[in-house]
Amino acid sequence: MNKLITLIFLFISIIVFGQTYEEKIAKKSCECISKDSETDNLNDLLKKCIISSKIDVENNDTSEKDNRQFTVEGIRKTFSDVSKLVIEKCPSLRTKVSEKKKQEFYRLSDNQKANKYFEKGNQLRDKKQFELAIEQYKKAIKKDKEFVMAYDHLGVAYRMKNDLKNAIKTYKKSLEIFPEGDFSLLNIAAIYSMKENETEAQKFYQNLINFYPENPEGYYGNGKINLILGNNEIALKNTLQSIILYNNQNSNKILDAENLLGFIQAKMKDDIELDKFNKITKEYNVKLK
Repeated sequence: MNKLITLIFLFISIIVFGQTYEEKIAKKSCECISKDSETDNLNDLLKKCIISSKIDVENNDTSEKDNRQFTVEGIRKTFSDVSKLVIEKCPSLRTKVSEKKKQEFYRLSDNQKANKYFEKGNQLRDKKQFELAIEQYKKAIKKDKEFVMAYDHLGVAYRMKNDLKNAIKTYKKSLEIFPEGDFSLLNIAAIYSMKENETEAQKFYQNLINFYPENPEGYYGNGKINLILGNNEIALKNTLQSIILYNNQNSNKILDAENLLGFIQAKMKDDIELDKFNKITKEYNVKLK
């Protein structure tokens, strides 16, 4: 198995913006959003980045001189068109939206009795007393039926006692309340993978990618599942993306992704697709030994 030895590019966007006036502004706006860690309000962040990017494009790209808008209607239309592009195609914004929702839903309950049951459940789970922990989590949920963290920890307890059916049921309930829950999405995908239900696993890994396009876990999981399903090209692209993101985060899990890449290379070689493997790998700026 060939080992990955060099990454030329640390991060590559999933979406490649075009070269229209609006798309140039959208691309710069996405870069601005990605770098900003101070603006808490996402609407304010979007406005700030679009305005600054519009000025930057018009001042530094002489070819866009004729696209400058001075009327209120023209400025509004440009802002609207660029906003749609950024919302649709900018991974950084999608991640920030999901992280913002996580602050709202992924926290302790406002009901203190629910929190006490939750903490007791954690203590019992750590002692591997799973049945008793499950009872406590259920009591917490009874006190607060939208206690997402309690649902997720209940799912963990079920999974640790190998009750996968109830674990899936619990994670799905969590996702009904908080669809962007990366914890539940990742765990339910892993369980379906264990149950060899690749179609369902792929669905939840893809949801994880959609909500958190800068999280490597969704791509890595999707790479594994698509290799099993025989979708070599999809498996390759997802795995390469996971390698780039793991590397960007200095994560040790990059080793697992590299190993997966080796299996994909062997599979594509057997399927006489090695030229396609090399071409796609080059497009992602990943060099192999």
